[in-house]
Amino acid sequence: MPLYLIRHGETEHNRDKIVQSPSSPLSALGQQQAQQLAKRFSALKVSHILCSDYLRAQQTAQAMLQHSNCEITYNELFRERNFGDIRGKSYDEIGDDFHGPDYLPVNGESYAQFTQRTSLAWQFVQQHCDLYQDNIVVVSHGLVLRDWLKNQLETPSTTQLEQASFANTSVIEVAIKDRKTIITLCDVSHLADNELVKGGVA
Repeated sequence: MPLYLIRHGETEHNRDKIVQSPSSPLSALGQQQAQQLAKRFSALKVSHILCSDYLRAQQTAQAMLQHSNCEITYNELFRERNFGDIRGKSYDEIGDDFHGPDYLPVNGESYAQFTQRTSLAWQFVQQHCDLYQDNIVVVSHGLVLRDWLKNQLETPSTTQLEQASFANTSVIEVAIKDRKTIITLCDVSHLADNELVKGGVA
């Protein structure tokens, strides 16, 4: 019984390299990705989906309900980092490395605040793993998954790190026994068509 950590599908802001808002919806491509993800999980018995309450994550998780009767729990702990006043601006317009630990967005979260929240989010995941007997799915965001990879999961091998593209709807499979061992890292095998594989960060 693995634990699955999933990034949401593509949005237009992902595609156009614009810092996203909570209400950014999936693009047409993102909706296709979510459908392919749902088909991948249709053969698995999923007990529960834990999900960011941002729209792009919700839409990704809801696609999976076509093949499962499981419950979804939305929680603000799984949100992407809050970049405050630079939301809606293009990466080129910002100029600075706003993903770095030293960047302090106006009316947003510092890196320290973000990692403190993602630590609480991981605790929330652990609590639900103790409650449910079948597969647990978490739908969140690129920076959240990167933080868990760095601070909560085992250190990946060099090969694994090279393969960690964090593309939209990529899946990290974690052993439920210790909740640290990575089985697969950033897998997008469900996106058989290369045109469905896209990157981006948040």
